[in-house]
Amino acid sequence: HLDKNSLDMQKPQRLIDEFLYDNQIEYIDLLDKLTIASKIKDTYFDFDPHWSAFGNEVVTEEVYKYLIIPDRYQININE
Repeated sequence: HLDKNSLDMQKPQRLIDEFLYDNQIEYIDLLDKLTIASKIKDTYFDFDPHWSAFGNEVVTEEVYKYLIIPDRYQININE
């Protein structure tokens, strides 16, 4: 039996971030945006790991900002 509170839920994201940074691969990190938005409304379904309609709206907005106004969007990249 696993205790959810003992799991490091951020570890996968840190490993991905480290790999992309080390390889100078630009990407949009959506985890923080989805986490913040989830305080307003659920961004994931309760019964599976897919984004809810609201989660899709959050992601759409972030991708739009990245594609349309990239000079004002903070992206993760090794400079």
